[in-house]
Amino acid sequence: MKRPLPFLVRSGLVIVALLLVACAAPDSRDDSAIELAEQAYAAGDFASAAGMFSAAASRSAGERRDYLHLRAAESHRQGGDMEGLRRATRPLRASQLNDAWQLRLELLLAELALADGQPDTALDLLTVPVERVPEPLRPRFHELRARAFEGRGESLAMAQERAAQLHYLQGAEHDQVADRLAAVLAATEVETLYRASAGMSVDEPLKAWIDAALVERGISPPRLLADGRNPLAPRQPPPTDADGRALYQKVVLMLPLSGPLGAAGQAVRDGFFAAYFAAPEPRPQVELLDSGSSVQDIGAAYLRALEMDAELVVGPLGRETVTALFREPLLPVPVLALNHADGVAPPAGSAQFGLLPDEEAVAAAERLLQRGVLRAGVVSLPDDWSRRSALAFRMHFESLGGEVVRDIRLSANDYDFSQRAERLREDDLGGLFLALHGQSARLLVPQLKSAGVGGTWLAMSRVYGGAPVAAMDRDLDGLEFSDAPWVIGQVSGLPSREELAASLRGVQGQALRLFAFGMDAYRLLGYIDWLNRHPYSFINGATGELSIDASRQVRRKLAWARFQDGIPVALEGALQFEERY
Repeated sequence: MKRPLPFLVRSGLVIVALLLVACAAPDSRDDSAIELAEQAYAAGDFASAAGMFSAAASRSAGERRDYLHLRAAESHRQGGDMEGLRRATRPLRASQLNDAWQLRLELLLAELALADGQPDTALDLLTVPVERVPEPLRPRFHELRARAFEGRGESLAMAQERAAQLHYLQGAEHDQVADRLAAVLAATEVETLYRASAGMSVDEPLKAWIDAALVERGISPPRLLADGRNPLAPRQPPPTDADGRALYQKVVLMLPLSGPLGAAGQAVRDGFFAAYFAAPEPRPQVELLDSGSSVQDIGAAYLRALEMDAELVVGPLGRETVTALFREPLLPVPVLALNHADGVAPPAGSAQFGLLPDEEAVAAAERLLQRGVLRAGVVSLPDDWSRRSALAFRMHFESLGGEVVRDIRLSANDYDFSQRAERLREDDLGGLFLALHGQSARLLVPQLKSAGVGGTWLAMSRVYGGAPVAAMDRDLDGLEFSDAPWVIGQVSGLPSREELAASLRGVQGQALRLFAFGMDAYRLLGYIDWLNRHPYSFINGATGELSIDASRQVRRKLAWARFQDGIPVALEGALQFEERY
């Protein structure tokens, strides 16, 4: 007797076979020959079972004969006898079978097609929506589709089937398929994984695997999820404060105030309370809670917030802690998380908000396209945020019809840009996206100018230190960058930077953006539900125009500025905001 095929648990097959006999057999009368065949099948003697089913089929007619041929074929398949399987399926015609039997036949024929090296034929046989596949057959359905995609060299499609298959497997089978899935993703290009992740919903089984593969290779997964909304649709400002504001009685602000994220947590805290005290009455009671920085602390911190009678929890701040909190099976009080979770969506009623480099990269891609630029170059650093931003720019730019002609990745000690600047000039590009910080931009932009590179040059907020220093930034003249409106101008309804700088040390440098982030965390409190109900609505915030998408992620529309005589100057009314607090 040949060795049984892998990926199926024998005991599970016995149960499936008995269920199919009880529910699908067209003739329920006691037939000792068929009963003996089923007993042999259940005992793992598939060769004997196949022979007895075939013999019984030869003495039968109509639907009963077709069913027994089908059982003989399944017995050959379980015993690994492909030639026996081929013989047993020859008398069967799918068009003559009911839907349930037809699916079982198509699974068998797909297996034969794969054995014959015909993955396209196998996929043609396996087009039924998975929702119509009985659950006991779904592991095998996904297994066969995975093998077919593998035969066609479509690694991500194969991985999609493996990830779906894992839901139905346990123990050694689960581990074996998981190892194969991880190996496939480890061999896939980073750009391919990044693009796939960005286009997936957090509910898709493969997304968590792809994100883990990106992290393993030093790349943070994309946080911007496609929500299917038209970015050109009219956007609505919020209603009056009384209509839009949810009046919480008690809010707990849960931030790390010490440890690795302590300084960031303090800047967010200061911004939150600056907006709180500048806001009109009525205001909720706010309690501050040190959440700690570790994943182990976050569950206990949330429980303390519940004990404090919180109606809404704001925080935590770390990506890992937000992920851990959203993976809790029950969050009775909604959360406005101040980062984005990996591979898990916010629960109903909750939302996630963060300062994402992806947003700035996407904004740059759209800005170039709005100016008619279809050929662009990208320059990035080896840092995680820079590599991730370059990927996000390229993905979005090309998805909207643009072409990245030149993708330059600098090393950590790369100071001489003259040769690559010359190549960029020869490419005759319409624009450049520079995923650079201020120091690298001040080294490279003059070399671009010297080489005569033309077009529109766009950068990110990291190119600006947060305070005008004309003598240092004059080399950046002409460079445009996106940033939080409050950092490069004034937002109506919020305290001015000048007023706050006199009393708060944190309102300077890079901490400015975290301070602005904290102000928006408070400003969002009254509008989370309203923004969720109005998909094209927004409120004006310190970090941009704030809206909430279908995946309950807060999105920002950024402001733009251009260096002129070393000073950032607002562009095209980007900082014109109405009083709507």
